[in-house]
Amino acid sequence: MSFQALPKFVLTIDGHIRIGMVHLHSELVQPDDQPIGGGFFDVDYISNRLILYRQSHDYGVPRWHLVEKVYVPSDYRGYYIKYIYDDGWHEDYNVSDKHLIEYY
Repeated sequence: MSFQALPKFVLTIDGHIRIGMVHLHSELVQPDDQPIGGGFFDVDYISNRLILYRQSHDYGVPRWHLVEKVYVPSDYRGYYIKYIYDDGWHEDYNVSDKHLIEYY
């Protein structure tokens, strides 16, 4: 049985958002990274939004409060970034409004 690659992301302690089509969140992690959460992503090209949602089975819900600046792949320059908790308790987290964004 093979798993399908899905659109996933990981947030690292130094603020990098690693994004890609992978089978496991751990495939996004680079050697010096310390993951502090992750989930899935979708791109809304009409409204220029990068939508992050759900959580990683390996790393849990992104712990946004641990980072000040967020580093995003340059492919998403100009996109508004939002994380949706979708748990019935938390409001959506507007990453673009709450963090400095830098592109790599």
